[in-house]
Amino acid sequence: MSNPRDEVFTTIRVLDGRACMLDLHLARLRVHAGIIGIEIPELVLPLDEDGLLRITIGKSVDYKLRDAPKLHSDLRAISCPAPRWNDNLTGIKHGDWLPYSQARELAEESGADIALLVHQFHVVDGDRAMPIVLDEDGGVWISPSKFGGVSSITFQAVRSAITEAGIPIREGRLNERIIARCHEMVMLGTGVGVARLLSIDGERVGTNSTLLSDICRKALTEAMSR
Repeated sequence: MSNPRDEVFTTIRVLDGRACMLDLHLARLRVHAGIIGIEIPELVLPLDEDGLLRITIGKSVDYKLRDAPKLHSDLRAISCPAPRWNDNLTGIKHGDWLPYSQARELAEESGADIALLVHQFHVVDGDRAMPIVLDEDGGVWISPSKFGGVSSITFQAVRSAITEAGIPIREGRLNERIIARCHEMVMLGTGVGVARLLSIDGERVGTNSTLLSDICRKALTEAMSR
């Protein structure tokens, strides 16, 4: 097992030779590094090729570029136990990221697209994207970082558009009742963009509503173009 305090990382989408939402990524990286006690040096990003660029900072700085998946594709999920760490490490993109990678591999081996991480009977995060839910009363629910989720750059980029559309955002437990009765469940992430979730463990999620995903996709497109 890697020591979580050895490094922090973030993954940025490089599009047309430009790092999308770079300021938001660097701000989160500094916060996470500060909690762990890692100093962020001056970064010189390799932007010659488009894709997903992972920046890892520990004893040195490492850049790894991989192909970027298509944005906004519908997803099917499985559920699996959420990893937990001691102290204030939960919710940070740190050096012990293997449980998240294993959850993703488990989803793919099961024929699903993504894994939802569950703790005490509620969804706290996704293996590479943040879940948000449009409930039966027309409000959006998110799982706050205190429950174990990682703060989402994509959610930061679309949050104001949701509230400007008159949709209240509430923090709480994404439990079975909320999800079973929701209009729409959406995954937000650098890799997936804004992806509607169609099912969890083979059970359909949501109605035919695209209200939330439409709002978020428009807002994310604008944020990525700045």
